[in-house]
Amino acid sequence: MPHPRILIASPVRQDPEILRAFLRSQSRLVTEGLDVRWVFVDDNTDPASSAQLRDFADHHPTDIWTTGPAVSGYAREDETHVWSHDAVSRVTAMKDRILAHATETRFDAVFLVDSDIVLHPQTLGHLWNCNVDIVAEVYWTCWRPDEPEMPQVWRSGDYDFCAPTRGRQVPEEELGRQAVAFVVLLRKPGLYEVGGLGACTLISRRALDRGVSFREIPTLPYWGEDRHFCVRAQALGLRLWASTWLPPLHLYRDEDLSRVSAFEDQEGAILLRDLAVAKACEAILRWGTRHSTKTSASVLDAFTDHGRESPLPSAPAGEYAEQLDVVSGSGALTRAGVHVDLTLVRTGRHGEEPVDQIVEVTAEVLHRESGDLLIDEVKVVERPNEGTRPQAVRQTRGNRVLLSMIVRNEAHRYLRNVLSHAASYVDEVLILDDASDDDTVEVCREVLSGLSHQVVSLHRSEFNKEYRLRRIQWELAAATRADWILCLDADERFEDRVLTDLPALVNQDAYDAVAFRLYDLWKPGFYRDDRWWCAHRTYRTFLVRNLPGFQPRWRNADQHCGRFPENVAGLTTAVSPLRLMHLGWMNAVDRELKVRRYRELDPDARFGIREQYESILDADPHLVPWTE
Repeated sequence: MPHPRILIASPVRQDPEILRAFLRSQSRLVTEGLDVRWVFVDDNTDPASSAQLRDFADHHPTDIWTTGPAVSGYAREDETHVWSHDAVSRVTAMKDRILAHATETRFDAVFLVDSDIVLHPQTLGHLWNCNVDIVAEVYWTCWRPDEPEMPQVWRSGDYDFCAPTRGRQVPEEELGRQAVAFVVLLRKPGLYEVGGLGACTLISRRALDRGVSFREIPTLPYWGEDRHFCVRAQALGLRLWASTWLPPLHLYRDEDLSRVSAFEDQEGAILLRDLAVAKACEAILRWGTRHSTKTSASVLDAFTDHGRESPLPSAPAGEYAEQLDVVSGSGALTRAGVHVDLTLVRTGRHGEEPVDQIVEVTAEVLHRESGDLLIDEVKVVERPNEGTRPQAVRQTRGNRVLLSMIVRNEAHRYLRNVLSHAASYVDEVLILDDASDDDTVEVCREVLSGLSHQVVSLHRSEFNKEYRLRRIQWELAAATRADWILCLDADERFEDRVLTDLPALVNQDAYDAVAFRLYDLWKPGFYRDDRWWCAHRTYRTFLVRNLPGFQPRWRNADQHCGRFPENVAGLTTAVSPLRLMHLGWMNAVDRELKVRRYRELDPDARFGIREQYESILDADPHLVPWTE
């Protein structure tokens, strides 16, 4: 029987260093059992990149197509990528040419992958074995440096993570909950149906024969060829799927090249170990433990590595009700696969008797030649909890939140209002006073007198070296026993529903950071919304789990260094509809002072944007009413 024929294809206009990492990952793909060819559309402006494609073709069955004169309109900037409409149209034509070629030459599938993606070697075989019409392997990217990592797949619309509303009035908080649930789901290994995808997509012959295309739909306002492809595919009755088993590395910025070595190191043993531990955790939480507390049990074909389940034995009937919480999990490589050790806490009841136990689980996870993971032989040992319950890093209840704040001469601004409000929903407060010479410290101690708090005062201000202040702030907060660190400035205040929303955000074990939108209020009851003042359109991290062993990495910028270490962006992050008000721009005098401060501390706009600095004093900015 002939092997499935798969065409790997990519339009290429790429920096030579990033292209080198991309081509290296292509050469390391496991293609056993597959008949693979490559097509690269050479749209490079750098001759070194074109030379790399030719060198790859010398060693792999590859066709290189050339294009006409390069057009401008695409740029890789430090923060993001910029595309013009002409550049998007050019890529659209390239991709449709690839699809037409794959259809005419009767390939069984075409794998379209962008040239800044580094793949796990098993990716191609894994996607083929998913046995669906269109599937993308999910990767995670900080689309801007100060934003959390987000997937390149989405649930509906242009890039929405909530279900389509179809004209229904859905409360914003419900949409936010749906978005959080979707992002958290994609962090778990599995195969999930989605509404949109791109950049790393396997397309079957069935989809090709149906006539899928990247061509723009003129009546839709969506930006980017992938969105139009997804709409056309679903209109043709094709379902879109996202795999989260083998996340690629996206080299979105030059600095991401430093991550390639670590990514390649984890491709084999480390990734196999982590997948096995995740699979064992998922299996035991779904299956329970009561059926096997005294004897060994064999769980054959519990899960396959592309998300399909086979029936699991059910727990014995009875009056037992249990809640299982995984406290820790580890794996050790064996000749056959991975030996997994889990520690769980089980609470519940047996009849009328309460149950509080420590449960220790061992599982042998076999690694098949096909790449599937098979859970074989699970052993469970339980013992009473005698006050030695392990401390979970991620707890689903009872989490304590620390408010961490830097202050300097804030006594007569918004400090009293902000702290009074925060005291109603946090468990403790840590204040770092940057050598204030007014009554700031006294205000803090007065307002926080009824709450656990600490005020640390510096003898010399570090205001002109923000990264030093932020480092001190982080180290002090991380040294506490708090489970979560909330970092607010002295002029930032949540809307009132934080009292009801915050507990659900922290009492969970699925994500380790939460991002919110910050609205710049320009006068009471109104926030500014224009080109330079649109922070509220972006989610930024303000709340981070206090993880033992986290090694912070800082951006050493005197201004705008970020309130958290920059590698917080790599944590599993949820987005919340809960909004923050930034009060610091409401007063005209304060705005004058901030302009002077920026001119003094950042005269060349090295750490910010000059046009934004200059726009602070605009006479007639566009304002929008703030509503609770």
